[in-house]
Parts: sequence; C-alpha cells; structure tokens
Amino acid sequence: MRFKADLTEGAVETVRRLVVFMSRLNKKRCIIRITPTEFILLNDSSTSRSYWIEAKIKQEETFGEFELHGLSKKHNEIFMDLSASDLSQALSGVDSTIKMRLTKDGTMPHLSVKTDNVNNSIPVTMLMSRQWSEYQRNVDPEELYIGIYLPNLKLLQKILSSVKNTQAKHVMLAAKFSGELQIVSRTDTARVMVCLSDLTAERYPLTRDVDDRMAVKTVLDCKNLHQFITNIPNCYTY
Repeated sequence: MRFKADLTEGAVETVRRLVVFMSRLNKKRCIIRITPTEFILLNDSSTSRSYWIEAKIKQEETFGEFELHGLSKKHNEIFMDLSASDLSQALSGVDSTIKMRLTKDGTMPHLSVKTDNVNNSIPVTMLMSRQWSEYQRNVDPEELYIGIYLPNLKLLQKILSSVKNTQAKHVMLAAKFSGELQIVSRTDTARVMVCLSDLTAERYPLTRDVDDRMAVKTVLDCKNLHQFITNIPNCYTY
C-alpha cells in the first residue's frame, strides 16, 4: 500500500484543529481512513462505544498532490491507527505546505509528516480489511428527522457551561422546524430553558410535511455534551 499527499498551506491549521478535537475526546488516539477522494478522521470505536465521530476532509479542497494505492483495486482504501497528539504536534506551528507519506522503518509502518526543515515520523498500526466494517457507518437520509445549524459555538459553549454549573445531570435539546433550538435542564429546585431563534433548519423525507411548530427532542448527559461542544473547532457550526 502507498500513500503520499501534500497538505496545502491554508489547510494545515484546520486539519490540526480537527486532530486535536479527536485526541481530546478519544484518549489521544484516532483512526485515519484514506480513500481516493477523502482523508477521514475517526474515533476508535473499540474504546468509545457510546459515541461515533467522523471528520471528512475533501481531497480536492485540502490537498495539492494526492496519490493512493490501497489494499486492492476493489478495496482502494487505507485504514491506520496512530497517536493523534503526535500528529497534532507535527502540524503545529507550520506555515508552509506539508508532505505526508506512508513509509516503513524496517518492518514498522510510519506516517511521515515533512516540512521544509523538519521530518516527523509517526508509528502507525495498519488495520486489516476484516476490521474496516467497524469504522464504516452510513447515515441514511430516509432515517433522519431534522438538521439544524447551531449558533456561534462560543455562545453555545457559554450556555452549556452555565447549565452544567447548575449541577444538572441531563439536558434536553428540542429543535423546531421553524429554526428554534431550546436547551432545557432540570434540577431538584429549578428548571432552566434557553431559546435560540432564527436558526436554519433542514427537513428530510420523514418530516417534509410536518408543521413548523413541531419539535424533535433528545436528552443527553450534560457533562458529556459540554465536553463535546467545548472541543469542537470554532470554524464548524453544523
């Protein structure tokens, strides 16, 4: 298997932020899946069964040169496990194009991350094809109810920090088709509700004809939601 790509100057910081995000939520490690069109960061589902994270980076928007020879013509992909903190460090403070290469040091595969002056070689574990299905999940639009664009993440982080400080264990999110998002929490002595309006909501086949006043609700662990939202890079709001 072979992989080499040049990460363009303007995309280095965006990729680094995504890598840091993955490392904070997944005990410093992440899975990289490389396809002919995408460079994908995944959490290790073997250590985190309660959530699934997938960050897709489009090849044509992020890389200059991009060459992949995967397992076979039919399965033209590469899956590797590596230290997210090592990759983040290799990308830190770089303001020029980065060359990424899959290399070998003896029999041990490495991901080489090279700038003009520094070459970082990160050990990786290649995943066997029989393991790939553990890291492939497709979301069927026919099964979705609503999509909503979140407000400024810093505002959302402040709201969730305040809710968390009330000692609430759970928080309910209610998204309306009118573009309103309600954040509701309860304690033994109080009920807190925050309403965010004028957001953009998207409908899916199951809810195409539903009244705008209807809401889709979910209840989440307050601490875990706060940790998740706090670590999302500020350039992503959907």
